[in-house]
Amino acid sequence: MMAYARDVNRNLLNAIMSSIESNLFRHLYVRDEKGVELDVLEDGVLSYAYFVTSILTLAGRMDRPHATVTTTLTKFEESDRWHGTEEPIAGDVVYWGPGTHGHAHVGFFVGNDETVSTSARLGVPVRHPLRMEDGREPMAYWHYDAREAA
Repeated sequence: MMAYARDVNRNLLNAIMSSIESNLFRHLYVRDEKGVELDVLEDGVLSYAYFVTSILTLAGRMDRPHATVTTTLTKFEESDRWHGTEEPIAGDVVYWGPGTHGHAHVGFFVGNDETVSTSARLGVPVRHPLRMEDGREPMAYWHYDAREAA
């Protein structure tokens, strides 16, 4: 019987690129203390972190999807596998600080100074330059250390 080794990096990049224009990350429903249902992603307007952490969860690089950039960055900082890098490679996470709307943003670096992240205007993941439409440049890149566990 032949044994196969999963190519996590290639599968991660495939998931990122296959997610472009997907409606999968537009909604996350919760109930408040009064039982009222809310879509905390606001039809994709606030789906940045949910998109990134969902893909990372599929790749085994995150414990579960998270809905906020703050929680996502905290998880990176608490992990011994995630670290900042000055030279991103395809599949690394890109962080942009808050824009004019007040929200920070995360996405994936995919090479050639391009990223994939959710568009607040369209509500779906899109491929775009590192420099955001509002002029923001990346503030940090996060890389996952895939070394074997000790």
